[in-house]
Amino acid sequence: MKKENENPIIGRTSATDRDPNTADKFNFWITSDVIVNPFDIVESEHFKGSKTFGLVTNLEHRTDAASHLANFVSNNFGSVSEEPNTPRIGATFSQSQCDDE
Repeated sequence: MKKENENPIIGRTSATDRDPNTADKFNFWITSDVIVNPFDIVESEHFKGSKTFGLVTNLEHRTDAASHLANFVSNNFGSVSEEPNTPRIGATFSQSQCDDE
């Protein structure tokens, strides 16, 4: 039986038609309360108990904004002291180099 904090789930793997997961690389999104840094090691579970370990090599945060201009406008035309007029939907994604177990 797993202890409550043993190997917590921090996110889910994610593959797209333009950015697939491969034998030496996988992508994943992380929950908003988790901090992952470059060079951290993450574990991904597979079928029949197999696991893949990955070294975090890249982090990026993507939103629904089409451009930086859209972000500028939604923040009351560049105001840094106010909350945005149009909150953005976003997620942080990571890319990891793999080592299968």
